[in-house]
Order: sequence, then structure tokens, then C-alpha cells
Amino acid sequence: MTFRQPFVISAEINYNKSLSKTNFCKVCGDEARINNYGAFSCHSCKTFFRRNGFRPEIVRPCQNNGQCQVNKVTRKLCTACRLCKFFAVGMHSDLIRKPDHRIRKNSSSIKYETTEFSDHAAIRSVSQLPTLDLLNHDRSSLTTSQWTLFSNVLHAHDRFSLMSTLHHILNRLSSSYHGARFNEANAVETIGAMYISMESFISCTPDFQVLSVNEQQSLLKRNLHCIGSSCSNFLFRDAHFLNNPECFQIYRRAYGSEMTNQAYHLTKQLDLDSTLIKFMLIIVAFSSNSFLVDIDENIHNDSLLLGTFRLFGSQNVYVELLWKYMEYRYGYSETVIRFAGLVKHVLSMIKHAANIYISNEIHHDFVAEVVEKTNETLIKNQNELVPLWGKPLLAN
Repeated sequence: MTFRQPFVISAEINYNKSLSKTNFCKVCGDEARINNYGAFSCHSCKTFFRRNGFRPEIVRPCQNNGQCQVNKVTRKLCTACRLCKFFAVGMHSDLIRKPDHRIRKNSSSIKYETTEFSDHAAIRSVSQLPTLDLLNHDRSSLTTSQWTLFSNVLHAHDRFSLMSTLHHILNRLSSSYHGARFNEANAVETIGAMYISMESFISCTPDFQVLSVNEQQSLLKRNLHCIGSSCSNFLFRDAHFLNNPECFQIYRRAYGSEMTNQAYHLTKQLDLDSTLIKFMLIIVAFSSNSFLVDIDENIHNDSLLLGTFRLFGSQNVYVELLWKYMEYRYGYSETVIRFAGLVKHVLSMIKHAANIYISNEIHHDFVAEVVEKTNETLIKNQNELVPLWGKPLLAN
């Protein structure tokens, strides 16, 4: 079987290039002239982040389950969603100049002193130090370094995402253009492309790069099938891909009615907060094994056979970060419910990925070839520097 590049991948590259030339605020879409604190942002968003970036825990929680749209018109309606978007686009509070921070603290102290006799209750509520108490909806447990790691994970996922490719396919299907139509072979290749994008996502993390090449290969063999299937499930949901009748029929012919219906049903079960799903992908990436099918005849020579506990340190960091973020957004009770839903969905995807791998020979052969190609790439590039989190290497 000849390994081919997925359908219309070039469209994604051109799409990203066109975005890079647009000088608009990454948060609200207003005109932006310079890069502030790690991302292009307008004067309004720059000012907002300078005031709130050091203390995200005091921002009033979202009243709409974190689903608020942030644009030029609505940017002042929900401070929680606005601040979350700052970190998601790569802005860092540690880039705020310390003198500005000290000035802000001093000015705040002066304000408190001048209002001491006029508003005692307000001063007492502001001066109370937040403490970590997950059982009482505490929202102060995310540190600045954790916010930075959080934004790095989101940036890396979006850097390699094929969302623009899916939109391009849908646009071509809905247009009158009839050249090189999307077909069953393209459908399987697109799934393979998602496997490759997830391999790139995992490979740019420092946790992956500290592993030996053999350990990296073992990790991808164990987990890439589930991650690739979960990624396709997630992107299909957000792009409304299987809602398109023609796309649905193409995938039904490629994978059969039962598997396609199962995939469509799983997209309906996904958490509405896409950020949580992106984080679950990296948590699954550092699992000991998320694939039910034994595809390695030399399993006893597996580099991670006796050392999977090494993965749990990385996984625990991401699990704790996701939990604290959910606590920050949703409070304790809803976090428990949504986290349980995420775990349930991962287990469903593991079963679904195994069923497709076993039942569909074309999918089996193609994705097995993709995994083999990624292993060859790891060996070939083992001495090359890979930019962490998908970001350009800085010149010395």
C-alpha cells in the first residue's frame, strides 16, 4: 500500500498562512497593532489582562457553563470566559512587567486607605486570603506556571489540528465544484491524517521528548489508536462533519452502518466544553495502555513493560491541572459530574477504536501503516531538535 498525504492537507497550510498575516486581536477580533504578553491583542484586552492576569482566582465565575462567545461586542459581558481565552491564545501573566504589577498593588493600597472609613465591608472581603478547599468551590488553586502549562497544551493541540481541513472538505461538498470529489478512500485517509496530527501533538511535549526512542515507539503503539479515534470523534462533532448527509454516507460506505452510527452517537455524548476534551487527549497519551487489541507479537520486549509507572508522573500532572481548571470554571459538584463523563467517554472510545481496527480491514491496514511511519520518523529524527509545544525555536 502506498502511503499518501491526506486529502486537501495543502488547504490547511494555506489557511494557516493567511491567518498569520491578519493583525487582529486573538481574543476579541478587534484591530491589534502589536504583540502583548505573548499574543496579538487590542488595547482593551491588553489593559484587561494587565489588571486581571496575575489574579485569575478573583474573577467572577461564568454563569453560562463557560460557553460565552468573546468578540468585540461581547468581550465585557463575561470576565471569566474572556480571561480564559487570554490563556488559551498563549498570553502569559509572567510577561507582565513587575514594575507595572507593583504600581498596581501600590495604587490599590492607596485606594483601600482612602476608603477605609466609607466601605469597611468591601475592604474586608477583598483582603481575605484565598485558601485551597476543593469542597467549598475554591477557585484559587491554579498557579501562574499551571496557567502557562494549560495554555501550552491548548496551543499545541490547535497548532496541529485538522479542523480547517474538515471545513474545507465541507465547503467543497456544498459547492458546485466537482473535481476530485471526497470519497471512501479520502475518508480513511482523513482519519489517518488525524492520527498523524495527534502524533505531532504528543511529540512536541517535554514529557514525550525525555523518553528514549524505543519508549516513544512503545507509547505510540499503545495509545495512538485511541487518541486518533478520539480526535476524529471530537473534530467531527465541532465541525458538524457527520451532520452533512454526503459525508455521513461516504463514511457509512467506508466503515459500515454500525460503526458510523456508533461514531455519530459518540459525538453526541461529548462534553460541550472543547477545552476539556483537548486535555483528555494528552492525559490518554500518557496512559499505560489505551488499546484493547494486542498488535505487538514481541510484547515481552516492550521498552515500557516494566516501567509504565514512569508515565504516571506526567499523566498525574495533566489530570491535576484539568481538575483544577474544571474547579475554576464549574465548581466542585459539576466538576465531579463532567470529569466522570469524560472518563466514561474515553472508555467508550477505547472500545470503539478496537472494534473498528478489528472489523475494518482497510482501516486496519492504513492506520497500521500510519503508526509504522511515525515510528520510522522517530528513529530518523531522534537527533533533531523538536520545538516544545509546537512553538518556533528561539534563536540564541
